[in-house]
Amino acid sequence: AQIRKAKELTDKPFGVNVMLMQDNADEIAHLVCDEKVPVVTTGAGSPGKYIEMWKSHGIKVIPVVPSVAEGMESGGHIGQTTTMSLVPQVVDAVNIPVIAAGGIGDGRGIAASFMLGAVGVQMGTRFLVSNECNVHKNYKEKVLKAKDIETEVTGTSTSHPVRVLR
Repeated sequence: AQIRKAKELTDKPFGVNVMLMQDNADEIAHLVCDEKVPVVTTGAGSPGKYIEMWKSHGIKVIPVVPSVAEGMESGGHIGQTTTMSLVPQVVDAVNIPVIAAGGIGDGRGIAASFMLGAVGVQMGTRFLVSNECNVHKNYKEKVLKAKDIETEVTGTSTSHPVRVLR
């Protein structure tokens, strides 16, 4: 329903994020093909088994790889290296466009990402507080009022680190 709503609202490309740890990831992976979604981002797992299928349907795939592509400043599932040191390393190591992620919440972070060699940014937590997001208003207020020391990382012992509000 959300994909069809996006199609109604724009004639521009849009994307669907497939969280690979979800129980229904396989269903969603096929659904984006059926619905002719132009872009897929992935997280929380390896998209390897879907890449060829998506490419054969003309879908641009943007995998988020937290160990070498997403800085530890981000919310949700995170890597272990900071965005500032990570992005230049990735830019130097690959011959494809790099999208920076992790702790980017405003124009200053976007400008810094471009200076580090990225061609774009991915922002997640920033959009939790948008009018369009249906996250509860109390949570939005907590995110907006949170100071730098009010988050912590859990899940490191299970190899699935996640940044959360305390």
